[in-house]
Formats: sequence, structure tokens, C-alpha cells
Amino acid sequence: MVIINITGCKQSLKQKIIAQYEHCKISDTCSILINNLTSFEWDKMYVFGSYANDEIISSTVNFIYTGKPITPGFRRILFTWGRKKIYEEDYQLRSYRNSVIDFKNINDSILKIRSYSFTQEDAFFMIAKEKIPGSCSSCFLYLLIHLENN
Repeated sequence: MVIINITGCKQSLKQKIIAQYEHCKISDTCSILINNLTSFEWDKMYVFGSYANDEIISSTVNFIYTGKPITPGFRRILFTWGRKKIYEEDYQLRSYRNSVIDFKNINDSILKIRSYSFTQEDAFFMIAKEKIPGSCSSCFLYLLIHLENN
């Protein structure tokens, strides 16, 4: 298992996750601790589906949240520190023209709106790379599978 700190200015979390996988793909497993990919302090990371609005996000993070609506077909990763928004990034679930990331076992629908949260210590994931059927030759899904960080 390889864990590397990848930092760089103006590189999205998605780009850092993909770069991490490509760097360690020669080993049997590629694991990341999200905290090693961030350059800011945070205590919680949330993942919200496209049906989550400001009211749902506010009730989850326990402070008044305001943000642009999440585009259908996207999810939002939100990092907080206490009762403050630190960083957020929306990512597309599927694309036939670009590589994408997603978290395994995170499901959302209009009938079942919920968030998923991780602390710095348990935001530990294995990355699996899968081809997106019907997509460009260099388009992949980088699937983050939650691991227990012992």
C-alpha cells in the first residue's frame, strides 16, 4: 500500500485522486487518506447527492449553508471545520468524454436524500479504476471504496 501527499495549486480534489491512482497503480492496491490530498484544515467531509438543497445541507452540517444548487448528475464534496464551510467541489458521476470519480455505496435519489460524512481519520479509501462503457478510450471511473483506518 502506498500513501502519498499530493499537493499543487489549482488542482481539484478529483484531479488529485486520479493522480494518486496513476502514481501508485503498479502496486496491488492503491489507498488514499483524503487528508493527505488537502492543503487546508478540516474536521468533516460530507458527500451530498444532486437532490440535496441548502436546507438539507444546513441541517446536516449544523450551520446555515448557502451555495449554488447541485447540478443533476453531480454530487458535492463539502469540507467543514467546526461550523464553517472550508472547501466544496462538485463532481460529475458519469461522463463519456472525461474520467470521473465516485464513492462506492453512496446512493441518492429524490426518495432517499441523505448525506455521507467522514472524519479526517476515517476518510480512508481504496481506489479502483474501471472503464466507462461507451466512453472515450482514456475515460475511466475512479471508484473510492471506504476502508476502515486502523
